[in-house]
Amino acid sequence: MTLRFRRSIKLLPGVRVNLGLHGAGLSIGGRGLHVGVNRRGMYASAGIPGTGLYAVHHIRSAWVSRKSRGTAAAACCPYSCLRS
Repeated sequence: MTLRFRRSIKLLPGVRVNLGLHGAGLSIGGRGLHVGVNRRGMYASAGIPGTGLYAVHHIRSAWVSRKSRGTAAAACCPYSCLRS
């Protein structure tokens, strides 16, 4: 059995701060559809309210991963053709 922790704090209508064991994130949107950003990057989530069914699509991952900390140019430019 896995133990998880998640807490969501409403700042304004449609704006939430999400707290978990591995960090914090910010999400904007209403029930059923929202976009957010956390330590792993940006994401969009869509679901059917009240059912627990939802899908998450990661729009952009974090700029610099823990495993590969390259040069500043590599971190800022995700396209290999533009790197020098």
